[in-house]
Amino acid sequence: MVVSNKFLLRLNSLTRYNGQDKEFVNFNLYRLILKEEVLMAAYEKIKSNKTALTSVTGDETLDGFGLERINRLKMKLTNESWQPRPARRIQIPKTGTNKTSLLGIQEPEEKIVQTAMLFILNAIYEPRFLPTSFGFRPGKGVHDALQEVDWKFFGTNLIIEGNITGMYDNIDHHILIRMLEKNIQDARFIRLVWKMLRTGYMNIEEKSGIIKPLVGIPRGSIISPILSNIYLHELDVFMQDKCSNMSSVKQRVRTPPYKELNNKLRRLKSQIEPSLPIIDRKGILKEIRQLHIKSLNTRNSVDPRIRINYIRYADDFIIGIAGPNKLAEEIKEEVAELFNTLNLTLNDAKTKITDIKKERVIFLGYQIQISTSIKKKYVYPQGQRPTLKRVTGKGISLQAPIDLIIERLYQKGFCSKKGFPQPKKIWIPQEDNQIIQHYNSIIRGIFNYYLGANKRSRLGRIWYILKFSCAFTLAARHRTSLKKIFTKHGSSLTVIYGMKGEKVIKLYKPGLKEKDKKWLVERQLPDSYRYIARRLS
Repeated sequence: MVVSNKFLLRLNSLTRYNGQDKEFVNFNLYRLILKEEVLMAAYEKIKSNKTALTSVTGDETLDGFGLERINRLKMKLTNESWQPRPARRIQIPKTGTNKTSLLGIQEPEEKIVQTAMLFILNAIYEPRFLPTSFGFRPGKGVHDALQEVDWKFFGTNLIIEGNITGMYDNIDHHILIRMLEKNIQDARFIRLVWKMLRTGYMNIEEKSGIIKPLVGIPRGSIISPILSNIYLHELDVFMQDKCSNMSSVKQRVRTPPYKELNNKLRRLKSQIEPSLPIIDRKGILKEIRQLHIKSLNTRNSVDPRIRINYIRYADDFIIGIAGPNKLAEEIKEEVAELFNTLNLTLNDAKTKITDIKKERVIFLGYQIQISTSIKKKYVYPQGQRPTLKRVTGKGISLQAPIDLIIERLYQKGFCSKKGFPQPKKIWIPQEDNQIIQHYNSIIRGIFNYYLGANKRSRLGRIWYILKFSCAFTLAARHRTSLKKIFTKHGSSLTVIYGMKGEKVIKLYKPGLKEKDKKWLVERQLPDSYRYIARRLS
């Protein structure tokens, strides 16, 4: 495996050099794709994917793909006679909605070549991408982005919700190629990218011819996610400069009402002397307690500091602003101007500035709000009387949008439109243990996604719907009542099955307490280069 080790060393070198110097220019990349072990590594990476055996126009799939086909592909790539074939475009339903999106299914050779290209593009651009970008990146996911919002949007009063009109379908090929040419000086590699962009697609069901769009990146393509991140990296850099330049460092300023109460308290405390009669002392102490409680319910300060935070996940982004509405309007206009230079359009109808003290913002399925209530609690210092004090809270609150989740459950047939549980009809003919297994999958999926949500007790409504939907499904299967189902299986809907009744399954119960809140972040991924070497060996 001497040759493959050279390939892996080259990828490591590309990652290191591009990480050390953002202006580093890469040469001779196309020669890497021509190596047999690179194409074999690409095959090993995708052969277990769900669509590996999906045929586009004929019977050709990855099944039985061997060295002979690898060598034929290599020869065509060497003399640049290889031409990618059009993808088959299909409609797939969008999660939680009645809408559909377009997805392209590609031929096996195209998947292998694009995976080899992805090895190289990742090595070059992953070190360049900024930490504010989270979509389609190794080791990063939705919870990583949401945790950043949870931690860094403290004090935010305005949020700009970013929405790009048809981003993937409107990426300008010429602008994208110019971006690539800044760091890639390899004409053959650039020509290969051109071929992928101009391949086109066809709708077999509609019996239409091959459509070759002049803009946009092919959906479902293996390299489309990283190409979109390269394109929107311009926005990341722009917002990084904006965040660092606009943020100001100032001290918090006491509010006049709080100042007045604080001065009264100080004057009253100065009147307490050892020679003061007990009756007068009690009266002053009572007044001090009343003023103290009043001060706790009064806003004590305002924050004049201007802070800007920015998070992007694929083509969804939000900008959090601790500052005036005028600043938010200016930033929105500047972002729109930047998109104009990229031949993209900011959707004015959906891109709005929201005061999160008054309205909620939905980002990546979570609703973002700020609680304006002042929190207080008793503290118990050792050897002293308990004292009521103001609790400093984070302010920002990421919660599960219960109404939207119920709407999705209604669309999937688990409840009525008003959220009343009902049987899942398609699962009624299945065995009891299979029904429980299906519901456990749904419950774990929803509650793991909202594992980082505040006010977790609100999710009890979703747990109730799914639990009783499961019970209704079991009751419909056995044509019995809900009461008899709970009598037989208990409140946890425990089902005993197997040839000898040796297996047990019960409905999964999620944690609904605040202590159960956590973010599923920092996924430990294996070293991609060592993984490739192990698969090749």
